[in-house]
Amino acid sequence: MNDTMRQEVENAEMMIKRRLAVGSRISERKLIDSIANQVLSPHCHIIMTAPVDLLNLQYDLSEKVVRKAIQVMVTRDELEYKSKAMNLLRKR
Repeated sequence: MNDTMRQEVENAEMMIKRRLAVGSRISERKLIDSIANQVLSPHCHIIMTAPVDLLNLQYDLSEKVVRKAIQVMVTRDELEYKSKAMNLLRKR
């Protein structure tokens, strides 16, 4: 994984942690849809790799990056698949 991809995965992990409280459940599809191509406020602490227009801040995370972040978090035991791998539970 190159540096740009790694930063995007870390940003996606941060957004997942903000989206899901510890102990909450959500369908994987709904989580991916809510994070991919999300419009962010200028106050979010996301690592930007390119120049940014602060009046129209938009950081597009691809579905592939969000899925990779979920996979990394499952490996670290921060998320767990439930209900035949359709739902995710945030453990910590």
